[in-house]
Amino acid sequence: MRLFAALHEGAQQGWVWLQDPTLPARSLIRIKNPDNGKVVYCEALQIDENFLDTYNQKPRFTISTPKEALVISGWYRAALGGVSTQSDVHLSIKPCNSWWGKFKASTHHPQTVVRVAAWLGLISVILGLWSAVLGAASLWAAEPNIAVERDVQKATASEVRGSSAIELGSLLEAFMVSPDTQPDWSMGAGSSTPQISWTSSGVEERPDCTLVYESCRRGTTRVLLNGREMQHLRQRLEPVPWKLFMVSNALAKFGPERVEIGPSCDTVECSFDFMSPLISAGFSLVKLCEAGPEARYTGYEVKKDRKLSYMLVSDSTGSGGTSRSLTLFIKKPTDPQILCADAERALLNFE
Repeated sequence: MRLFAALHEGAQQGWVWLQDPTLPARSLIRIKNPDNGKVVYCEALQIDENFLDTYNQKPRFTISTPKEALVISGWYRAALGGVSTQSDVHLSIKPCNSWWGKFKASTHHPQTVVRVAAWLGLISVILGLWSAVLGAASLWAAEPNIAVERDVQKATASEVRGSSAIELGSLLEAFMVSPDTQPDWSMGAGSSTPQISWTSSGVEERPDCTLVYESCRRGTTRVLLNGREMQHLRQRLEPVPWKLFMVSNALAKFGPERVEIGPSCDTVECSFDFMSPLISAGFSLVKLCEAGPEARYTGYEVKKDRKLSYMLVSDSTGSGGTSRSLTLFIKKPTDPQILCADAERALLNFE
């Protein structure tokens, strides 16, 4: 096969010109130099009369036998081992129109931008497959934990339905201590509060306490508000479970700092009147602060007999309605007057 130099306008293109009627139009081919084993992939264009009229212009060498000619650029001649034009070289030419052939033709292209784009595309495919494998592996690894969590949720719901309810005042009082008493993680776990079902075994630590707290205990209960219980509709009317989250920003050995209390509603709004049940139970409440749009946070000083504590009431409104939760500070805050501002600042930082 006699080699001819490519025209100037084809020197930076990813094709060669030949005449082989067995090849499909614009076929990708694999050219191998048997003398040194070097290979290139490129596109094959067919030599026709129009091409010959353009190419066979003086002072260029003319192509007299198209079936034995190969018009090839210097880029591909160099890749084949530096073969020269106007030389007769034995080359193996085979069609290669697979995805692999398309990729190799791109990586052998004379233009750098085409070669870089091909490699970046391959890297993207590999990373995508690797991400899919990691995602599938994480789901497979998490499935036992998900199943356990579902079992825990079912068991908790069953325990709540079968347990008795506690008045809101009695619930709060279980976590209030006298001035000379040190708070302890066993509060709410004794015989005086059998209505509380603790799901934590002992005291949990970070990261089980979320990224915010260092130590915690979790529990559920049913709560009465002046003798009445919140209910939501599932298959039947069922009591709304309340979640307890006793936490501390310090290590467990320093004791709990506060307990977060709130209902877990799904078919009813989670707003409730706390003032009337607490006053009926002999509590006195003094408002200390308000913060946030529409009084999102309200702080109170709460007293019952010799016990004194501080409570933050959090109200939020969303597409599902309004909800309310209580945070009872077991240990006295540094400055009770800024409870609301601290809570609002923490929310803004979290958002």
